[in-house]
Amino acid sequence: MGPTTIASAYDVPTIAESLDFINLMTYDFHGAWEKQTGHNTPLSVRPSETGKWRFFNLESSVSTWLSLGAPAHKLVLGLPTYGRTFTLADVTSTGLDAPSTGGGKAGRYTQQQGILGYYEICSTIGDWDMFFDENVAAPWAVKGNQWIGFDDAESITIKSKWGKSLGLGGAMIWSLETDDFRNICGQGSFPLLSAINKVWRQGNPELPTITSRPQNVTHISTLQTTIRTSSTQHLKTPTTPPTHPITFDPTSESVTNRPVQISTSPSYSTTEHPEITTISNSGCTKEGYFALPQDCSMFYFCGNSENAWIRYNFHCPTGLYFNPSVLACDWPYNVPSCQ
Repeated sequence: MGPTTIASAYDVPTIAESLDFINLMTYDFHGAWEKQTGHNTPLSVRPSETGKWRFFNLESSVSTWLSLGAPAHKLVLGLPTYGRTFTLADVTSTGLDAPSTGGGKAGRYTQQQGILGYYEICSTIGDWDMFFDENVAAPWAVKGNQWIGFDDAESITIKSKWGKSLGLGGAMIWSLETDDFRNICGQGSFPLLSAINKVWRQGNPELPTITSRPQNVTHISTLQTTIRTSSTQHLKTPTTPPTHPITFDPTSESVTNRPVQISTSPSYSTTEHPEITTISNSGCTKEGYFALPQDCSMFYFCGNSENAWIRYNFHCPTGLYFNPSVLACDWPYNVPSCQ
């Protein structure tokens, strides 16, 4: 969302006066809906970016909200625990803005093209080619025609330090279950959330060493327009951002709306707990979310635990039906099978 859209959509001073904090969804700046690769959460603009693209980064988003009157201490920086993936159109073009044909291959657990959880990424990229851009302040990895842009504990630390230097109120993540909560990659449980915690609660920690990364990383310093290879321990942090918000002219740039990304996780009321059906009569034969034919307002999830199926029943919020085409609770008119 660019400055023009933010300025026209929100009465920021009024919102800020009424709310205790404002969570900024500063991720999904780029994804498989585009025709070229782009990082999920760039810190700042790259010299090659022009037009509306120069606004698709953390610095622009946060500066816009500050310029429009939001107090820094009420802004909460959004950081992702997942990456955006692409399938390259040309395997010899592997950088940012490389032509792509769509999203990357679906992960074993997230099961959606164009997106991978961090635990899927860190357990996969050991033999991939890896790159790090100082303006983006985050890595991407490439193997064959598969391209993954993501954040790890180091890039999360860099961005958290940047947000804290501006006096922001804190950070939030999307989402808890895509961090490496089982310590698959040997960085400790919840390495990304822990990195955020260290910055906001413990001051100024050193950049962590990511042992699950490839040994060498191609380091792209677009500030000096040079490329060099270095070990991960010597990646350079971006320059300190300005302490004052960047001013802008909302009429100077036309910013089109980005397509809405639909989550694969169905919505359900947090006040209603799932009903667990016993294993013997679960009726499950494969893992996933499914509609309940006799009740459009319900759906269920089948999971396998120790070679036994368990079924969890869920209720959609009042007035919504489960839509099997998007795996989410939806307006009834979008669910023809329930008409």
